[in-house]
Amino acid sequence: MSRDLDLVLYGATGFSGRPAVGYLDRRAAELGIRWAVCGRNEAALRALVARTSSAPAVLVADARDAEALSQLAARTRVVASFVGPHAPLGDLLPAACVRAGTNYVDLCGEQDVIAARIADLHGPASAAKVKVIPACGYESVPFDLSVLALDNAFEVADGSRLAAVDVTVTFVLHRGPLRSGHGTSGGTFATVIRSATEVPHLTDPFGLTGDGSVDPQLRAANAVDLSARRTASGTWLAPTLPDPFLNPAVIQRTNALLSEGPAGGYASGFVYREAANVSAIVGSDAMAGIAARATSALMRRLAAISTGRRSVGDRLTLRGLRAVSPGPGKGPSPASLDAVDYRLDLAARSTSERRAAATLRGQGNPGYRSSPNILAEAAIAIAHDDRLPDRYGVLTPATGLGLPLIDHFPAAGLQLEVEGVTDVAAA
Repeated sequence: MSRDLDLVLYGATGFSGRPAVGYLDRRAAELGIRWAVCGRNEAALRALVARTSSAPAVLVADARDAEALSQLAARTRVVASFVGPHAPLGDLLPAACVRAGTNYVDLCGEQDVIAARIADLHGPASAAKVKVIPACGYESVPFDLSVLALDNAFEVADGSRLAAVDVTVTFVLHRGPLRSGHGTSGGTFATVIRSATEVPHLTDPFGLTGDGSVDPQLRAANAVDLSARRTASGTWLAPTLPDPFLNPAVIQRTNALLSEGPAGGYASGFVYREAANVSAIVGSDAMAGIAARATSALMRRLAAISTGRRSVGDRLTLRGLRAVSPGPGKGPSPASLDAVDYRLDLAARSTSERRAAATLRGQGNPGYRSSPNILAEAAIAIAHDDRLPDRYGVLTPATGLGLPLIDHFPAAGLQLEVEGVTDVAAA
C-alpha cells in the first residue's frame, strides 16, 4: 500500500493539538517529515496551517465517520491523536488504523477504554504488526520509560532485575500558582469525572494486565496510596494529580508484556509506588499539610465514587468539579504553560538488593506543554526510528517504544539521568 505521509496529527485544532502542530512544524523541517493535520473543521485547520512554515497537508475526517477515518489511516505510517475524552468519541480511529496496518498513538488515560482496546484490538494489531499505544504523554511516558531504564541499569550491572521503585513527582513553579492561571483543561476535567463515575476497578493497579489471580499480598503491596503523609525529612506527600491510578496500571502492564518475551520482565514481585511532593509547591509546612490532606480527601472520594457509591458528599464533589471546569477546548493560558516545570525522582531496588536512582526533568506544563511534545516525538520515533522493539499490539510506551525513545527525550524537553548502581553497603 502506497503511503504518501509519514505522520498525521489528528485533533490538530484542540487544546493539546495546537501546540503539537508548532512542535511538529519545527521537527518536520529538521527531519524532512511528510505530515498532515486532520480534524473535522477544515476552515480552522487551514487557519492553523497558514501559521506554519512546513505547510502540512490538510485532511478532514470526523471522529465518527468510519469511511473518512479509514481513508486517513491508509495514507500514513502513524497517526497521533490529540482528541479526548475517548469513550464518548468511540474507538473508530484506532480500529481503522489496525485494519490499514497503520501505527497509532494518543493521550488516552481512560482505563476502561484502554482495557477495551486490549480486548478488541491487541490480537488483530499483533497480527497486523501494528503498534497501538495509549497514555503516550506526560502520563505515562516519563514514568514508564524511567522505570524501564532503571531495570536496564540493574540488568547491565549484574543481571538482576527491578524489584521495587518509588517515584516522587515535584512541580517547579516559576511564579505563584495563583498568578499562573487555571492549570487544567476542560478535557482533563471531563476525563477525571468520567473515570470516577464510569470506570470500574479504577483503583486496581493490575486492571490492564488481564490477570485476576494476582497474589493478594502483591496486590496489597501495589495498592495505590491515596494518603497524605509526612516523610522523615519533613516533606508532605500526597497522591499524584490529576490521576494517581493510571501510571501504576500502565507500568504493571509493561511488566506483564515484558514477561511474555524471552528477556522476561521485572521481578515477579515487582512493586511500583508514586506520590507528589506538595511541600515544593506550598512553602508553609502547615499549608502543605492542609493541601496534602485536601488532595488525599479528593482522591479518596473519587475512588469511592468509582465503586458506585453516591453519597451527598460524592454528588457535591462531582458538582463542584463540573462547576470549576473551564469547558471543552479551554484550559490554561499560553503564558502559564511555561510557568511550571516538573521533576521525577526515582529510588529503586533490584532482586540482588542493589540500589539505583534516576531523575527525569521535564520542561513546561506537564499536561499541555510537555504532553504534546512527547506524543509528537513518539509518533516521529515510530515513523523514523528503526531501533524500536519488534513488538506489536495494544502496548505501553515502554514496550512499544522502548529505550530508543529516551534518545528522543531532549527534543521533547525531557532529560533523564540514571545514577550508578550501588550495593547495599554503599547505599
